[in-house]
Amino acid sequence: MAQTIKTPATAWFGPEYLGDGWAPAPRYLLRRARVQHHMKTMPCGDLVEIGAASGALLSEFSRRGFRCVGLETSQEALSLARRVNADIEFHSHANDDWSECFDYCLSFEVLEHIEHDGAAVKQWMKWLRPGGALVLSVPAHPRLWNARDVWAGHFRRYKRSDLLRLFQEAGLQVEKIECYGFPLANVLELIIAPRYRQYLNGQEAETAKVNKAAQTAASGIERTTHVKAFRYYAHFPGSVIMRAMIAIQSLFLRVGLGNGYLVVARKPLQS
Repeated sequence: MAQTIKTPATAWFGPEYLGDGWAPAPRYLLRRARVQHHMKTMPCGDLVEIGAASGALLSEFSRRGFRCVGLETSQEALSLARRVNADIEFHSHANDDWSECFDYCLSFEVLEHIEHDGAAVKQWMKWLRPGGALVLSVPAHPRLWNARDVWAGHFRRYKRSDLLRLFQEAGLQVEKIECYGFPLANVLELIIAPRYRQYLNGQEAETAKVNKAAQTAASGIERTTHVKAFRYYAHFPGSVIMRAMIAIQSLFLRVGLGNGYLVVARKPLQS
């Protein structure tokens, strides 16, 4: 298992696998804080994360007593997840016997990579036991579409109304929907978008349209920049600023200023 930095600051941010080229990005940390907030009162149970990437979040839930399974289609990410989380079961494809197998389905920054998103949500709902919860995040606001969305292989960004419709059509009851990330994630997106635009402009026209599957696989595990930056925001004074940004975002969750949506939805006890 990969070694992590053992300091109070980095422990507060959860697992990091610097030796394996993965560190938690600031937006990941903003989202992680909201996920933990919503799940802190939920009882332990069977949990699957769709698009588990490094498995860092799963490792935290596993230590809390959840029985965790990871689903990850990127072979590079899957290899890393299995290497650093030997006690968690990871799959490259869903099992046929997952029907009503889980109390929780988690999916973060995955749905926007799927062309037929409604079918995906309906499939995930089938994996939930009656009364089970789907916790999901997606990039917000089509007006914020930028070069990073293209690079990452996104099909879309979401409006609040899009998400409510998707969940309603899948038969799920939305309990919470919030717009997270403001202001830090918004500022960082504005800063990095030109870099991705420059990268895409340097490609051939057809290449720039990109293979979405290959982009999706890369986007979940590409952390070169964040590994370099981690020493700045994981230690004083960067850790103080990061923790302040996590606290500040909670003041703006209802006003739609962030660049990501987080949804908690429940499968009815009776169909």
